[in-house]
Amino acid sequence: MKNKSPAELVLYCFGAAVLLAAVCFRLRLLHLPIDRDEGEYAYAGWRMCHGGIPFLDYYNMKMPGTYAAYALLFLVFGSTIEAIRWGLIIVNLANTFFVFRLASLWYSKRTGIYAAICYLVFSLQVELQGTCSHAEHFAMLFVLAGMIALTKAVEKKSLSLVFICGILLGIAFLMKQPAASFFLMGGLLLITGFAKIQAGSKYFLRSLLTLAAGISIPLLIITIVLFAAGAGNNFLLFAFSYAREYISYLTLKDGWNTCIDVLSMAIRPGILLWLLVPVSFLSILFLKKTKGSANSFFFFIFSFLAVSAGFYFRPHYFQFLLPSVSIIAAAGLTSWENFWNQDTRRWSKLQFISLSYLVLAVSVFVYNERSLFALQKDEEIVRRIYGHDLFNATKKAGEFIATNSSADDRIAIFGAEPEICFYAKRLAASGFMYVYPFLEKQKYALTMRGKFYEEVLKSHAEILIYISNGGTWYANPGIHQEMFDWYKNYRDSSFKRIALIDIPVKEPAIYHWSDDTTIHPVNEDNYIEICRRK
Repeated sequence: MKNKSPAELVLYCFGAAVLLAAVCFRLRLLHLPIDRDEGEYAYAGWRMCHGGIPFLDYYNMKMPGTYAAYALLFLVFGSTIEAIRWGLIIVNLANTFFVFRLASLWYSKRTGIYAAICYLVFSLQVELQGTCSHAEHFAMLFVLAGMIALTKAVEKKSLSLVFICGILLGIAFLMKQPAASFFLMGGLLLITGFAKIQAGSKYFLRSLLTLAAGISIPLLIITIVLFAAGAGNNFLLFAFSYAREYISYLTLKDGWNTCIDVLSMAIRPGILLWLLVPVSFLSILFLKKTKGSANSFFFFIFSFLAVSAGFYFRPHYFQFLLPSVSIIAAAGLTSWENFWNQDTRRWSKLQFISLSYLVLAVSVFVYNERSLFALQKDEEIVRRIYGHDLFNATKKAGEFIATNSSADDRIAIFGAEPEICFYAKRLAASGFMYVYPFLEKQKYALTMRGKFYEEVLKSHAEILIYISNGGTWYANPGIHQEMFDWYKNYRDSSFKRIALIDIPVKEPAIYHWSDDTTIHPVNEDNYIEICRRK
């Protein structure tokens, strides 16, 4: 802190306070029940720890990178919810540091601190599922590290750093396919960066080929490994052919409406912080240009492309965008400081003005989210985040099954809650981790549905579960009815009910741990039925 101005000292203290507060809040969530996406990663990661092979023992369109990340967390911390939450804390802190480092390289250290503060707040928003360990967090870990390596590669004209960047971006793709948009950004930054230093055309070509080679290696390795394990054909089918069908499902109009809904929900509690983004865009465009202006603009564009994959615009997709908007917001603050600074005597005052606005913006966010921060019970936080008690119920369902079944029993789930298998530490009857692929208007749906029925029958599952939830079955009521009828016939022929969890819309779930079939759910659209083989 030697020779630091008062404004800089206050900035460091404020940054440290925001960091500490964010970590403390995340530590409070160590026991928070996981949602269905986390449940998928958790079940797959747990299976990997016990020899399970992606796309052979369980399959979906998602890349295996996040499954492997969860498996690593379980090996280090144990196969628990706490391991998942610790993983998110570690990844979030690493991403915060990388945002700071990237903004510092593109602009200045002060911009980096501003960006880190913005990212800590943006990435915490429950409206964007910032408290959940989704694939976007892990993908951005490698994207940010790759962008740092690429920035240094341009400065030093280093092909080895270009290759490292490619490797990192390739790993990001293995975390989630939309990270492929950053391949294009990497190539563009190479072209614009080397153009500024007037590198020759041969060096251009060599650097682009080096980047492409680095990107290809992680995918090539995982493809070889999966083919050697006998899962290669399923890998190509689910991760590429089916994924291509999935992203062609919605229209641009559908996506636009969803995007507006999600952003309006997210912007409201942190309005002053989000306001920095458009203002900063104008600052970057019309005030004095800096070396990072083009980079941060490109970063935003390609981040938004990643968010836009398939026009789904799910809240957690926006985690792809948050590093770029954090850097842009920070760059806007420092660009205004530089624009109005005429002499060193005004410099500290200008810094205090920017910092005061940032403090106010963060304070407004904390005030607007005070009801969330004040909650003490995990059950209440789940209802606050999701608006219902489903993920509290799936946790208790999994724990109930764990104590009422044998370790080698299998679970057949008609629904979309693979976290139940993770909680129970029981194998699923089918490799399909949820029913979404069967309901979508895609050419593989009928074949996949038939394979699911076949696997359920062959597994001789001891536990049979039906989950009625609007967020699962809404896509295709006709197929839902067909699957429910199949489930009901199968249940009545071989199973008896042992538990019913009734999940009202706004009230806590009601748990009936009994085989009394005269009890019926109050909410027919939201309940869990657990049956055991007779």
